[in-house]
Amino acid sequence: MGILRFLLALAVVATHTRSLYPVSLIPGMKAVQAFYIISGFYMALILEEKYIGIKNSYKLFITNRFLRIYPLYWLVLILSLIYYFSILALKGVDNHLFIFSTFIKQHNWSMLTVMLLISLFIFGQDILYFTKYVSLETTLLIPQAWTLSLELMFYLIAPFLIRLKTKYLVLIFSGSILLRFLLYIHGLKEDPWTHRLFPLEIALFILGIFSFKIYKRIRGKTIPLNFNIAALISILSMVFLFPVIKFTHSLFGIIIYFIVLTVGLPFIFYLSKDNKFDQWLGDFSYPIYICHVLVIDMLLNPGFIQKSDHFLGWWAVGGSFLLSLLLLYCVIYPIDKIRHRRMTSV
Repeated sequence: MGILRFLLALAVVATHTRSLYPVSLIPGMKAVQAFYIISGFYMALILEEKYIGIKNSYKLFITNRFLRIYPLYWLVLILSLIYYFSILALKGVDNHLFIFSTFIKQHNWSMLTVMLLISLFIFGQDILYFTKYVSLETTLLIPQAWTLSLELMFYLIAPFLIRLKTKYLVLIFSGSILLRFLLYIHGLKEDPWTHRLFPLEIALFILGIFSFKIYKRIRGKTIPLNFNIAALISILSMVFLFPVIKFTHSLFGIIIYFIVLTVGLPFIFYLSKDNKFDQWLGDFSYPIYICHVLVIDMLLNPGFIQKSDHFLGWWAVGGSFLLSLLLLYCVIYPIDKIRHRRMTSV
């Protein structure tokens, strides 16, 4: 499943640079929602295979997930602060620090404190877009990190969700879809209502849990190789064909995309779970996602690349990959060893 996660990360980069000319990939927001489904699958998998029967399993699971998210996030946050303060010193203005400087000028210390805490601990970054303080034009230090807030909220309840009977998961899923429909018919069908509200996005995480339930049924059975390959090709094809066949704004197309992803994930996981290269490629998805906006700014602000450059996306991908390679071996893998030791020492 690593190649899928890698391509979805590239799709987000492509969205933030307007293209990976001449390649067309699925829109970034649909890529993020695909990540939610994948996250639901993986969390159900590891909770059932690694944490069943372990003492203080909930605490161990949550702290291990925090170790997966926060150290890399904090490092990129520090790098971002250093870079954006440098730009501020050189140019006298920087959009990423705008909201902080505004609160300082207004002597609004309470909101400044809230912003600092939210920037540090991630939780609540999604909610900011529903307030008057942060608009879609206001750039935060790591603007794409709001999705991590939804991920972290899912982690907190995932151990309880996977223990629920399927009928209760269906009930929660249906409630989430119904809420989305009610907001839509009342005119709340634009960003941020479309994808920044956790009660709506939880349906996607639950789709991932349903996907894992499919995997449980096929696990241990002999699945024809051609069938697994067909599932992989179908899902990867949608990543490339989604914008070409005009599914971007089609409700039918989006539904088909999520169904194909949910049904196909167990088979491509079955196909790739022992493939070391595929796993290594998938390991790049989080670091590329969390550092790519900083890389884009580092390309644009000094004037190395112009926004109009057709190959800006590829420059951003290359820079993000190189930085992610460093982050992978200096941060992620050493911390993964710590997480593994915590599991084996219990």
